[in-house]
Amino acid sequence: GAGKRHRPGGRRRGDGAVSGILFVGGGPVGARVLRHLLQAGHPLAAVVGMRDHPHEAFQAEPVMRQACDAHGVPYAGADLGGEALAEVIRRQGADFLLTTGYRRLIPADVYALCGRGAVGSHFSLLPAYRGFAPLNWAVLNDEPRTGVSLFHLAAGMDAGDLVDQAGLAIGPDETAGELMERATALFLEVLDLRLPALLRGDAPRTPQDESRATYTCARVPEDGRIDWSWPARRIHALVRALAHPFPGAFTLHRGRPLQVWRTRLPAVPRTYVGLVPGRVVGTVDGAVQVLAGDGIIELLRVQPHEHPETDAPLLLRSVRDTLGR
Repeated sequence: GAGKRHRPGGRRRGDGAVSGILFVGGGPVGARVLRHLLQAGHPLAAVVGMRDHPHEAFQAEPVMRQACDAHGVPYAGADLGGEALAEVIRRQGADFLLTTGYRRLIPADVYALCGRGAVGSHFSLLPAYRGFAPLNWAVLNDEPRTGVSLFHLAAGMDAGDLVDQAGLAIGPDETAGELMERATALFLEVLDLRLPALLRGDAPRTPQDESRATYTCARVPEDGRIDWSWPARRIHALVRALAHPFPGAFTLHRGRPLQVWRTRLPAVPRTYVGLVPGRVVGTVDGAVQVLAGDGIIELLRVQPHEHPETDAPLLLRSVRDTLGR
């Protein structure tokens, strides 16, 4: 349980059960999964982390290092690939690999060294949304539902046989960060259910249907720019997809960057026949009303460049302001 200290390196018990899990992961999800494994007392041979990007709100690698130190588990380094990972497996006696939230490709000849298998996580209902940032893309695309998948590693992007998966509804105003919290909790339930069979070597293997596979591309900061000519619902989805802990959707206010952290869609919007996308048209119930391509979107929380986050009506007051210019 919590506080249990493990001897460095994996050891095989007389009954042949696995005694050395190599956990490879990073980011807030990786840190949470690692803490869960440690608190449950699973026999971790070593942990490999991932260097955080400076802009990331949550710096996971220090948290993972501290958790390993507290439980006596070797932290083997960050962003290891190829031969470096193989050396960790050999040195620490790892015979099972679990990866989540890791940005680097793990070569097949490396995870094949783990005789009990290798599995990964993906926050979508595979084979849909293979690739980068699946939760962010699901919110951005205004999907009503997503899920989590646990799968055997194989050649190809997120293409291995499924161990298990579970679905998750997406709320109409839910942000990707809020969804990530719920998806992580759901993934831990799936992992707890299936890990014993995985360690025994008799977990399910269900091939993915390649004819149903869809993919996502990587996102860069410029992708967060708001186009006020879009429909209000699409802008709302973009803001939700990039809200905390992600970098945030952004626009310009009087020529300076302005992050938009929280929006809402009015229940009964006015109909504008004289419409300039991005024009501020008033305030109501703690929100600033801004014109989109098809009507109104309401801004709740914003953040001027190099200033604290604030309620939108405290900053946006003039009906002559046009955001995005």
